[in-house]
Amino acid sequence: MKLNEGKSQTDEDQQLGFMNLFSGSVSGVRNVFHHASMENQEDPYVTIQYLELASLLASYVDKAKKVR
Repeated sequence: MKLNEGKSQTDEDQQLGFMNLFSGSVSGVRNVFHHASMENQEDPYVTIQYLELASLLASYVDKAKKVR
């Protein structure tokens, strides 16, 4: 998926940065929840922050162009 036109260094940096954010979210958030005990995940503020991150990433997916 392309987040922008890729015409400048800034565009390329944004593309790479969000690729890392998506990848890191899977490793750092999903895998932690999948493998950790539930007693460590009861902080509602942390849950809200994870939802905000997911919302941000989803908004970029909505705007992105699909490429092969």
